[in-house]
Amino acid sequence: MIVGDILLVAFGEAFSIFVVLFALETPDYRKLMKTMKELEIAREEANVANRFKSDFLAPVNTAAVPSLR
Repeated sequence: MIVGDILLVAFGEAFSIFVVLFALETPDYRKLMKTMKELEIAREEANVANRFKSDFLAPVNTAAVPSLR
C-alpha cells in the first residue's frame, strides 16, 4: 500500500521533527516558564504594595485638600 507507506513516512518525519524541537527547546522553555512565574509573583507583590500605599495616603490626601483651599 503506497498510501500507507507515504503516511507512515510523513508521520515519522513529523515525529522526528517534534522530538528534535522538544529536545532543543526544553531548557529554554523551562527557563521561560520560571521567569514568567517570577514576574507574576513580582507583579502581585507590586500590586499589594500599591494598595497599601493608597490606603496609607488616603487619609493624608483628604486632610491636605481642605488646608489647600
